[in-house]
Amino acid sequence: MGTSYDYANDDAIKQMGLYNLYDDGLGGTSSTHPNGWTQLVIKRIEDVGGDTTGFSPDEVKAWEWYQNNVLDPDGWDKTVSQYKDSPYNSGQPTPDSFKPFDSKDDYITKPGSGFKPPSLTAYSGPDNKSGQLSVSFEAIQYFINELKAIAGDGSGMLLDVRADVNKLDIRPGGFARAELMRQKVMGSAGGDPGLRGDTMDLFTNVHSTLFDMQVELRNMLTEYQNAEDFNKMTADQFGDVLDGTLGKMDNISQYGKSNSSSSGGGETDS
Repeated sequence: MGTSYDYANDDAIKQMGLYNLYDDGLGGTSSTHPNGWTQLVIKRIEDVGGDTTGFSPDEVKAWEWYQNNVLDPDGWDKTVSQYKDSPYNSGQPTPDSFKPFDSKDDYITKPGSGFKPPSLTAYSGPDNKSGQLSVSFEAIQYFINELKAIAGDGSGMLLDVRADVNKLDIRPGGFARAELMRQKVMGSAGGDPGLRGDTMDLFTNVHSTLFDMQVELRNMLTEYQNAEDFNKMTADQFGDVLDGTLGKMDNISQYGKSNSSSSGGGETDS
């Protein structure tokens, strides 16, 4: 059932945000008050039966405003009319647009990351029309070019993201608990790289691994100087060529499963 505006009631007063509006100077007071001040003053005066003896002029004025614009039926009707037509309605939800709180809704529009993935496509050379090819000389050359789009020689999207993480500078304040949390993220003078340093190190290692894979694959193609020799390579021989890179990949898969000091890195830029 929706909020009724036919008479003064707590739901309608809350829906219109009347107390906060008076706090902000709606009643023509000489100064504004913190949100919650008006509601507290009215409750205190109500608790003593409406006797304003001993209250300040501002508090008495708030009570008079409440009497004339909320408790008085004609005043209430005028207040509701002004609220619906504005200026009372300063962005407060109306019964028609009000929606109950949804715990699954973030209520925040998250900005895009700006990330633009490289245009990568599956190999479709003349020797792979069916899409069933496992490996070939030409397919490896194609794969090297795809890796280069991700991890170039000193460049690429992984290093770009690492540079963005390096710009992070959290300054939550000077109290002790905030400083401890800052050190968890930013690292400390004791050598702990923190979450920021570990993340940067991870991007560096992934970039390095993908770049090293390109080098090893190029060396392999050079060693097998023609496609016919390469296509005779066994799976074990192919695995031996990439043994170093595959080992690095295994290490990356374990990244973050131990603490910073033993995860194999954490260098940060100065």
